[in-house]
Amino acid sequence: MTESIRREVNLAAPPVRVWCALTDSTEIAEWMYPNDFKPQVGHRFTLQVPSRPGFDGVVRGEVLECVPDKTLRFTWAGGDVVGTTVHHELEAVRDGTLLRFEHAGFDLDAAWGEQALKGAEYGWTMMLGKLDDLVTTKP
Repeated sequence: MTESIRREVNLAAPPVRVWCALTDSTEIAEWMYPNDFKPQVGHRFTLQVPSRPGFDGVVRGEVLECVPDKTLRFTWAGGDVVGTTVHHELEAVRDGTLLRFEHAGFDLDAAWGEQALKGAEYGWTMMLGKLDDLVTTKP
């Protein structure tokens, strides 16, 4: 059985500003983790997350879809978490941007499944909050 994390976040910034925060390596490092991300389909990148015993802290991804100011989708694999994807969809709304977020593909039948899902839920709640702070305080 697979499970996903889904969120809808209203951000008080236009889609072009949110897109920059989602795709600029320097800005990603401010709200997420140090990285070598590039917004190009096929680009393979890494994120340096906190390490722990048995995990070197390197998350590997590949950009699967990249439509400026609209959609960003990439793979996410680190430690025991493999075969997952992260999807950001932006929609202009009256007061800024509606961000629809999903991190999908957690295998709850795997030994690590429940723990990985709970850890990711905590992490994404924290990171999406930092994203909100970034796009509303930094022009």
